Amino acid sequence: MQKKPITSVAIYLGARDGTTPDFMTLAHEMGAGLGAYPITAIFGASSHGLMGAFAKSFLDAGKGTLKGYLPRYFLKGNQPEALGIPYVLTETLAERKYKLMQDADAFLVLPGGMGTFDEVFNTLEEGLGGYIKAGRDDVFRPVFILNHDGFFDGLKIQIEKAIACGFISPRAMTCLIFEKNAADILAHFKN
Repeated sequence: MQKKPITSVAIYLGARDGTTPDFMTLAHEMGAGLGAYPITAIFGASSHGLMGAFAKSFLDAGKGTLKGYLPRYFLKGNQPEALGIPYVLTETLAERKYKLMQDADAFLVLPGGMGTFDEVFNTLEEGLGGYIKAGRDDVFRPVFILNHDGFFDGLKIQIEKAIACGFISPRAMTCLIFEKNAADILAHFKN
């Protein structure tokens, strides 16, 4: 297994605000923290919810590059042009997910809904526990999960249960890195 410096990260998070201000604060904190590094962040290109909060703070920090992928049929409701960033319209959600995975050295997961969970499981399944098939089988790519206030406890328990029952390889957990706060996640990006 080869580990390499992280120069790009796909961000999976909600396009809604969530029920408490903590979620938006978390997205701003992660955006500002990652944006302080010369890193490329790749995300779902929405200017709304946690995605928008992350993007605005990332751009304000000034050192990183932000790019987005958005299915054409989500364009009107998500308004990526409001962020003033480059984005690519895809024909399908599956194409968007593939592009997010293909371009990333690592993955960062913040709270979100069905789309966020879909992206996480798609990354794990397509990536075989951190090893993406798209010509990069020899490179380990971590999936950082920001488990703020236990948001992802159920996910971790379910994956561990599936491993214990023999349905998922234990290798899947080697790429999953659960952290409780933004500072612990950001420590992984320091070179």
